[in-house]
Amino acid sequence: MPKAKDWGRFEEVDRSDNYSLIIANEGPAGSGKTHYVLTGKEPIAMHMFDPGGLKGLTKNKLFKDKDIRVLNYDFKLSDYKEEDRGEAASDLLEQFKENQKVALKQANTVGWDKDDHIWELLRYARLGQTSDRPNLYYELNLEYRGLFHDAEIAGVNMCVIRGMKEKWGKTGTSGQGKATYGSLGEYEPRGQKEVPELVQVVLRHRWDAEIGDFVATIHDKCRVGANPKKLIGKEFVGLTFRELGEEIYPETAEMEPSPWE
Repeated sequence: MPKAKDWGRFEEVDRSDNYSLIIANEGPAGSGKTHYVLTGKEPIAMHMFDPGGLKGLTKNKLFKDKDIRVLNYDFKLSDYKEEDRGEAASDLLEQFKENQKVALKQANTVGWDKDDHIWELLRYARLGQTSDRPNLYYELNLEYRGLFHDAEIAGVNMCVIRGMKEKWGKTGTSGQGKATYGSLGEYEPRGQKEVPELVQVVLRHRWDAEIGDFVATIHDKCRVGANPKKLIGKEFVGLTFRELGEEIYPETAEMEPSPWE
């Protein structure tokens, strides 16, 4: 008989059904990012670093009966002396991480509004300031990555809301032969640059005034489902969490109760 193989600490892959999505929601203000998160499975836990981010939505008839829990974080560097800012940021970061542990246990959908606030909080908490030195970021990136890992292990849906900024770079050459720099007429998400690698799906949101509805596009990332590559670039009008879940995992459309709501 063949000898039993010793796999050490390796375990057989888990093939059980565990339907959850980790999503980056990108788009300008008013494009429906938070609206989309609130279509997720309740209870919903929202970490709010964006003042007034839920205004208007709480009275929306689509969400008035949903179980939504919210934590508002108020942190302004101007409230602290320069030498105290690192400690204040560290204290708030620890609060956020403890709150996230609770959310992963109690909620089915967790939202961050917005990811760049959490990333900047982490940078200030660990470095005492913002810095562009790459050698300082290895541990920060690992710590940030761990937040996504924890959500994946918990089996919850998590949406990381991301605002946009103008992309700047080389625009041409001056009459004197020198490079010119300015806006490239494109937009890219703010926040931690590795987020697209950490999520399963990247959704790009916008408001379409002509049709009078929110439009969401699977932008440049989908790594789950039966045919993820075929979904990249697909556009949806008035997209809900359930509709996206069933698009990615068609077998869930026949499930009762739905794993998405």
